[in-house]
Amino acid sequence: MIESMARVCKNYQPIENYGIIGDLETVALAGLDGSIDFMCFPGFDSPSIFAALLDKDKGGYFCIQPVFKEMKTKQLYLPADKKGHSHTGRCHLPASL
Repeated sequence: MIESMARVCKNYQPIENYGIIGDLETVALAGLDGSIDFMCFPGFDSPSIFAALLDKDKGGYFCIQPVFKEMKTKQLYLPADKKGHSHTGRCHLPASL
């Protein structure tokens, strides 16, 4: 059964749930739920293209996540291995901008 792709979490995440993905020209804040909730593009001083961190309803976000009723997540930096793992499968998501 395919479920709606609408965002599961409607509340704001605590700031400690975000990690930074950057390329020395811009940066994105990636949440534990797999969403990019803040990003200015193409540079640090450019307008934001995602700003759900500031306004969850109108700010916009980009999200890739498995569809589970419950899931446990964590962030860690593995420079040689940028792969997502779950008990039912794996995915490869390069962390580059």
